Amino acid sequence: LQWGKRIQQDLVDGMRWAVSKGYADPARICVYGSSFGAYSALMLAAQAPELVKCAAGLSGLYDLRAMANKSDTSRSFWGRAYIKRVVGRDDAEMLANSPLSQADKIKAAVFLAHGKEDERTPFRQAEQMQKALERAGNPPQWMAIPNEAHGFYVRENAIAFYRKLEMFLAENIGKPVR
Repeated sequence: LQWGKRIQQDLVDGMRWAVSKGYADPARICVYGSSFGAYSALMLAAQAPELVKCAAGLSGLYDLRAMANKSDTSRSFWGRAYIKRVVGRDDAEMLANSPLSQADKIKAAVFLAHGKEDERTPFRQAEQMQKALERAGNPPQWMAIPNEAHGFYVRENAIAFYRKLEMFLAENIGKPVR
């Protein structure tokens, strides 16, 4: 029951440790992930806005309530039991621990990419996250792909996504120093 709390705090602590040891440049931290990783990327951007310069999510989980009620995971007995054990049952608490409710805290540039046929993290979540960021004055870069589900599996779509991600990173944290 610590998705939005202890897990994210561990990641923030890890970023701060990496900065303190000189492993990370605090002016060039971008977080990226897929599914739960996208959830964490947006939560980190909300919880450590002074460290996160950009955040990118692919097939992200942005509303824990949707995971509990609308995802393919919620359709089976085992999936529902898993959700209750790791996410909880209280709608208000699930929303409070969702990036969707923290869009106004996200100051970093954001890139959201999602397949329109995703049943694990339904596409509607990405649309809601996009709109929440727009309302907060931080419109994200956006990539919605028809006929893709939880990730991009058509080769051309995957290539297009990684090219766009590479450009997003270059725009926001620069090219790597070699």
